[in-house]
Amino acid sequence: MPLLSVGYGKDNFDALIERLAPFRISHLADVRTNPYSRYQTDFRGKEFEDAVNKSGIKYVFLGDRLGGKPSDPEVMTDGEIDWQKVRHSVWYVEALDKLVEAAENDKNRICLMCGCGMPGECHRGTKLCEYLLERGLDTLHILPNGETILQSELRLQWLSQPALF
Repeated sequence: MPLLSVGYGKDNFDALIERLAPFRISHLADVRTNPYSRYQTDFRGKEFEDAVNKSGIKYVFLGDRLGGKPSDPEVMTDGEIDWQKVRHSVWYVEALDKLVEAAENDKNRICLMCGCGMPGECHRGTKLCEYLLERGLDTLHILPNGETILQSELRLQWLSQPALF
């Protein structure tokens, strides 16, 4: 798999690194808009970046372009994020292009990371990895229990769930 994804959820730093170990990650791409956690002190700013780099994984911050809360007023509609506008914005498309290019390099083993443990509950799974799948790049999500699921399988689960109304 050229691209992986993980959310730290309730893990501490050591538990996250242990969960990532079998996948031989070379780069951890932080896609949180703000690289900070109110609740998980292990995942805050420069200290987190330094700890990731010290673990042998290169930390890369991409939340300014691929985060779930973009600050560009041009992608807002009635005060809400309009993901159709986000996905077609120049800065988002360029960031996706660079990510796809980096993921296709056999030397890279990139893992997207945010705070939400379950990919179907955050922008990482519902937006970002969906857009990557449309470009032909299927992401392997590492779940909190260590199991994995492909974005394409996650999409099939969503499509097979009956509507409530």
